Amino acid sequence: MTESSFLKALETGLSWLYRTEQPPGGVITHHGIITGALNDRRYTFVPCGPKDLPLVIVNVVRREYDENGFLLSALDENELEELTAILRMMGSFYGYPVVERWNGHPFETGTVQLGSPVHPTLLAAVNTYRAGCPAHPDAGVLCACGWYRDGYQRMTIPDFGGFDSASTHHRVPVAAH
Repeated sequence: MTESSFLKALETGLSWLYRTEQPPGGVITHHGIITGALNDRRYTFVPCGPKDLPLVIVNVVRREYDENGFLLSALDENELEELTAILRMMGSFYGYPVVERWNGHPFETGTVQLGSPVHPTLLAAVNTYRAGCPAHPDAGVLCACGWYRDGYQRMTIPDFGGFDSASTHHRVPVAAH
């Protein structure tokens, strides 16, 4: 992965969070979207984390352990700090501050919390998910009637071109009513 492809992936994810208008009827979980593998890392763009503010999460793709079960493939020592610095610089363009970060080295994941809410239509799609299936309220978000699948298919999901295709943290139930 080149530095320019890494920056392009961040820009694509941030644009999805802050600038992409979602269509009416769109539905997505609060867990958001994940890039494909970028140099043994995946980046998740979460629309609604703590305090309903977005998160950018970096995860090690291939975890390796020593014979005692200790993690060998943690994030690099300054990796989360570098990601935070880049997100701060990009924040002036997208209009958000970086407000917090946690984990990082010596762990396999690190999180940066951004300080401005996402695009209102993306927030509406998350809130539609949180409200659950309108036709089967007792089933909530795990309703198997297809409401989530149909709403998700309406969403504008970015193409992180050049990497494994983007995936989402969503679970579509298979049981029927």
